[in-house]
Amino acid sequence: MISILMPTRDRVELTKQSINSLGDGDIEVLLWVDNDDPQLDGYLRIQSDKIKVFSEDRVGYRNFHVMVNYLCEKSKGDWLFLWNDDAIMHTNDWVEKIQSFDHTKPAVLNAYDPGNMDWNLFPIISREMFNITGHFSLSTHCDTWSQDIGNAVEVHYPVHGVSIQHIRDFINDQTKNDSQAAYAETSPAYYALQDYRNNDIIKIREWLSNNE
Repeated sequence: MISILMPTRDRVELTKQSINSLGDGDIEVLLWVDNDDPQLDGYLRIQSDKIKVFSEDRVGYRNFHVMVNYLCEKSKGDWLFLWNDDAIMHTNDWVEKIQSFDHTKPAVLNAYDPGNMDWNLFPIISREMFNITGHFSLSTHCDTWSQDIGNAVEVHYPVHGVSIQHIRDFINDQTKNDSQAAYAETSPAYYALQDYRNNDIIKIREWLSNNE
């Protein structure tokens, strides 16, 4: 199973469009929705066997990783797929392509731009990688965190043949404005956390040394 991790706010219709694009494969979709979200009732109405809504106290974009890590803890999948409510999947067999990789080893998959391993906007990490480090990320920038660690330990793999569209540039709402306003703080904070990334790198290298 692949667990889709999707923090979202005030975007029910976009969220439904994004989830519908993922199809009916072996997936579960986990949503973090703030308990003060003005569209909370709408989110709760789309719950199903596949879609799980977790309504929690608002932590804000600066703590995006808190939301993602929480959803990881609640997930059941072999793969943990960081996803956005403004992302659209355009490939029908994307689940099978991801499941062709070995989830029992630390791995970061890049299905968004496999030709550029420094541009993995929607990283997919293996359950084993999460188990080793204990988190998806310790920074707001979860995508950069996982790709940088994956590159450092050489477990970052391209997934060819998957087409994902990010429609952020066509959206102008408060959710987008709030996240962009936070970049001035969250971007420099990312680099201040290098020691924490080094700890993750050490843990993964130790696992690889002991298991390969």
